[in-house]
Amino acid sequence: MNAAAKEKLFEIYITENLDSAYRFAYTYMKNRHDAEDVVSESVVRALDAISTLRNPQYIKVWFYRIIANTALTALKKQSRYVSVDFTENAVEAEPGQDDYSDLYLNDILQELPEKYRAPVIMKICEGMTLAEIAKVLGINENTAKTRLYTAFGILRKKKEELV
Repeated sequence: MNAAAKEKLFEIYITENLDSAYRFAYTYMKNRHDAEDVVSESVVRALDAISTLRNPQYIKVWFYRIIANTALTALKKQSRYVSVDFTENAVEAEPGQDDYSDLYLNDILQELPEKYRAPVIMKICEGMTLAEIAKVLGINENTAKTRLYTAFGILRKKKEELV
């Protein structure tokens, strides 16, 4: 597949999956503006690196890895992790628009360390397989599985504490 065909494929993919990409970036950045910046920069990086996409079947994994790396780079530049209280800092959404500030797992997931949070988000919110999670995070599949099950154990323990 030539570069022009890959660009067209990516254009179709991003058009159909922009909301998912935004949600994924939002889990890292914790606010709307920064997540939008990460997605925008990730799209530019993806277009610049489209020739590295070997198998179009894995476009989602390839692009999510770019988003994750872009988000981590942005967080390092900020040299702090951003924490947002949604009730005080939420931007008013227009009727019929989702501002993503009410992601149902967000409060619970924010209590997990990042290395456990990302696999849970990819599995639950994005429906990725363990192999896809491992590729996105640049870890082996067994490590992804261990992190996922450790995260579920932490979440189970927190749930029991609340009951």
